[in-house]
Amino acid sequence: MTEQTPALISFIENVKQHQVLWGLQDETGEGWVVCDSSEFEETDVMPLWSSEAAATSHCTEE
Repeated sequence: MTEQTPALISFIENVKQHQVLWGLQDETGEGWVVCDSSEFEETDVMPLWSSEAAATSHCTEE
């Protein structure tokens, strides 16, 4: 099981309280942004945030 770090605990509590989860869509708005896993080869991950501000801060050219 995943280690319960303070950041993960805060993320879970925020999502439970507000019932909102944020992700990023590609430029077309039809697909979700995914990236390579830093831990598992040949695995894609979908980054998620518990606030709009945190998600927006990751909107970059890449």
